[in-house]
Amino acid sequence: MDQKSVVKTKISARPTCCSWKSDGQLLAIGLYNGVISIRNKETEEVVKIERTGNPIIWHLKWNPSKNDHGEILAVVDWNQKLSFYKLCGRQTGKDYILGYDPCNITWFGNKYESLAICGSNKMCQLYNNEGVRLACINKQQSWIWCCCTRNGYSQIVVGCQDGTLETVQLLLDPVYTFYKDRYAYRESLTDVVVQHLVTEQKEKILIYESSSDDMKDMHYRICAKLLQQIHCHYLLIITNHLIICQNNCLSCINFKGIKEREWIVDSPVNCIRVIGGLPNKEGLLLGLKDGQVVQIIVDNTFPIYLTKVMNEVYSVDISRNRDKLAIVDNNKTMSVYSLEKQESLFQEPNVFSISWSTTNNELLAYTGNDLLFIKNGQFPSHRQYNKGQILNFTGSIIYCLHENIINHVEISLSPAVYHYLGTGQLNEAYQLACFGLTDQDWKVIGRMALNKLNLKVGFDKFQSCFSYKNGR
Repeated sequence: MDQKSVVKTKISARPTCCSWKSDGQLLAIGLYNGVISIRNKETEEVVKIERTGNPIIWHLKWNPSKNDHGEILAVVDWNQKLSFYKLCGRQTGKDYILGYDPCNITWFGNKYESLAICGSNKMCQLYNNEGVRLACINKQQSWIWCCCTRNGYSQIVVGCQDGTLETVQLLLDPVYTFYKDRYAYRESLTDVVVQHLVTEQKEKILIYESSSDDMKDMHYRICAKLLQQIHCHYLLIITNHLIICQNNCLSCINFKGIKEREWIVDSPVNCIRVIGGLPNKEGLLLGLKDGQVVQIIVDNTFPIYLTKVMNEVYSVDISRNRDKLAIVDNNKTMSVYSLEKQESLFQEPNVFSISWSTTNNELLAYTGNDLLFIKNGQFPSHRQYNKGQILNFTGSIIYCLHENIINHVEISLSPAVYHYLGTGQLNEAYQLACFGLTDQDWKVIGRMALNKLNLKVGFDKFQSCFSYKNGR
């Protein structure tokens, strides 16, 4: 029922700001005398927060997203400090020195995981939910007095003392890496999530060493901390080193932060891939802007030139036996080269991503126009519908990244096996079939092996489908 009169409540000091809790049950009021008063809808004070030094509370904001401890109240004052409080009035963490007079704050992100603060420094800056500064997202010519985010969008509007009103759109590139059946990606700007693709387990980690040899274990422990600022386009980790790539310069530093080796290539690096190797002897595959493909061995001072295409290299991969290269240029043309013969084997247009099989030297997967293609040597490719970028191809499983989600795609190897059977290559068909075929396919291969008196392959085939008598 609408009230005809408004009940007024006297407060001990002049209010400077206020913020409703997301459920509308509590109101936090910041006062000129440095006190924060949290009141219910009947204006009764339920929590009173008194702060050291009594600095003027200039702005405060409840985080709409609840965490394990309930909603958090962010507070800025004109002692140039940022603080966080729980509903009970207890402070979380310490006071963070901003270095300028804050005028306004707003929570930002799909999960409200970060905080935008603007003020006398003529900038709007982004902080994480623990008060650590992340980046400056907007600069102006005068004080920025207010900022506001658009729910569900990566947009912030700022209003300035000189009358300027500006909307800022934040574009956050996906950050991820892939190794065998582990997929790590960035979440909430500063968190790392490691996903075990076989079990679908996820766990947020701080840094990067598995605590046991169990492949199903998803616990990690801090391995090392590098107390230095690193600027790079690409950052890769190998057994005992970090590889840092900035333009056309690659540096190899150990986990103590000491640079051990550096390489300068002819052109900026467009893509880079770790291709394995012994500890401290790992190989790196580089695709350059001028079309070169270069290999680097970590313990070798000199880069190894492999081949060159006419356009910028967008993506590159090397086959299991290190004898073939697949290259995608910026025109989306895929070229496959033989490193032994130094010649082009074939080309395909409209290719978006590529990956050689880690278990078979002849199998190549690539995507384009929402289709997934499987190419077996010089035989024609077969295809199936699939969206996304290929990250890994192992056995009959392909992992694809689509809209920051990993999809587990199981493919049929039957077409590739029948290509081998058509040319009488039973041993090759057998090796490929071991990664997954139907019982009917096994029987077809077994009968062909018996007809050609290849008894070993024939026995193995029928053993796989438990049919020994008369090839049935």
